Amino acid sequence: MDRYQRIALTLGVCVTVASVAAAYWARYALVEVDGLEAYCAQAAREFRCTLRMAVIAAFQQHRLGGAAILLTALAFWTRRGSLALLALAVAGTGLVLYDADVSAVAWIAAALTLQRAATGQQTPAPV
Repeated sequence: MDRYQRIALTLGVCVTVASVAAAYWARYALVEVDGLEAYCAQAAREFRCTLRMAVIAAFQQHRLGGAAILLTALAFWTRRGSLALLALAVAGTGLVLYDADVSAVAWIAAALTLQRAATGQQTPAPV
């Protein structure tokens, strides 16, 4: 494993851990809080309630998994490690926030794309 691969691996792990931690916070501080739904029904304009509804809408409509797949495809096409890291973050969030089916595929593909970007592998040109 060369230097760039070690850096990519470290960044990938850090980004995944940070996104999963943030998603767990959102899940247990915004979505699954007892009484918050009733409170937000009365005070819908409060920032916490608006953020809660945005998080719920993101996983109900599979936006997290879809965004992770789109970012992974874009990272693969452009061979940019930064887009692969962003895809890892979105996929890690989707793994925790009820969009695991699509996010798991996107996370694996993003990890492979990050490794590809770190090694500088070139694919053969189409004929």
